[in-house]
Amino acid sequence: MKKIKVTAVTCSRSEYGILKAIIYKFNKNKKFNFQLIVGGEHFSKDYGNTIDEIISDKNLVNYKIKYKLKKFNEKKDIIKASAEAIVKFANIFSKIKPDIVILVGDRYEVFAAAFAAFMQLYPIAHIHGGEKTNGSIDDTLRHCITKMSTLHFVATKEYKNRVIQLGENPKNVFNVGALSYETIKKTKLFSKEELSKNLKCKFSKYIFVITIHSITNSKNSDLRTINNLLNSLKAFKDTTFLFTMPNSDSNSKIIYKKIINFTKKRVNAFYFISMGQINYYSSIKYCNLVIGNSSSGIIEAPYFNKISINIGERQEGRVKAKSVISCGNSYREILKCLKTSFKKSICKQNSNLFKNPYGKKISSELISNKIENLIINNKIKIKSFYDINIDKL
Repeated sequence: MKKIKVTAVTCSRSEYGILKAIIYKFNKNKKFNFQLIVGGEHFSKDYGNTIDEIISDKNLVNYKIKYKLKKFNEKKDIIKASAEAIVKFANIFSKIKPDIVILVGDRYEVFAAAFAAFMQLYPIAHIHGGEKTNGSIDDTLRHCITKMSTLHFVATKEYKNRVIQLGENPKNVFNVGALSYETIKKTKLFSKEELSKNLKCKFSKYIFVITIHSITNSKNSDLRTINNLLNSLKAFKDTTFLFTMPNSDSNSKIIYKKIINFTKKRVNAFYFISMGQINYYSSIKYCNLVIGNSSSGIIEAPYFNKISINIGERQEGRVKAKSVISCGNSYREILKCLKTSFKKSICKQNSNLFKNPYGKKISSELISNKIENLIINNKIKIKSFYDINIDKL
């Protein structure tokens, strides 16, 4: 039997963390001819050279896409990088001629890959569609990728409904939960002592893990948010602050410099361009609070039964566990939320908080089986808009 040609794309550390289980599953299955395209931030020293992590995981990188990526991208830089990426993705897809292209999420590089595949009529399987992030332009990009995709593997029932609302046939939309959970299950995390050695820092009694990204659909929120957060952290004693740096969004320069200045003045504060996945998950395991506006605070933190604080509007709209506490970006709101959440975190009586809406399924097997069955049975067709009966709403 002819092998099914599956191609996956990763251009950032967050995507790769989600894709790891999928990459392993397709590489292991002899029914598939799997190829991995790696690009973007993975080749940037400014973003941690995360290509090294992919290689250390013994994953074969079949194609590399490099395009101009500055340390601090402004909107015009992102537009130029996207245009360059579209052409390079299109050239690679025309060589591979994939039966299906697997894409994750909502970043501009993913949109570029989706456009290149869509225009050449290569079917797309999109993971983590249907989500809402009101404080990011990624929200619109995600929905655009949904409209270019044929198969949809979403993380919750609500997201499934939203993809259908966008005009996608329910027969092509599958709720598989959060794919990263499978990776966490299969990963041997470091002990606290090993983690301290890896990160080259001595832990205090308490640990906060902090990730702040820019608000890409607003011009003025980033400076206010990072200043108020850093000032709020000063209220906590005997605490180690572990900062992971923002990704290559516009306005990230403001956040980057503020974090560096904060850590330079404190022996208990550390920043990491890229921790590496195992270090990051281990940090969440041993921390008291996960703080910021990253999706990991909403998806991964509840898996570890950790309270997380979601600051500002970037992630507003996502489905959240009760353990995710949202607040505004004023100093007063952040400080109050930090103090209240910190008390809950050390109380250890929070079992009712961690009912997780993202499930704990073996997602990669569900995805690979569904793709295999649909392709073998020739059921991936040119799609048409699926109309919802408005009269029944």
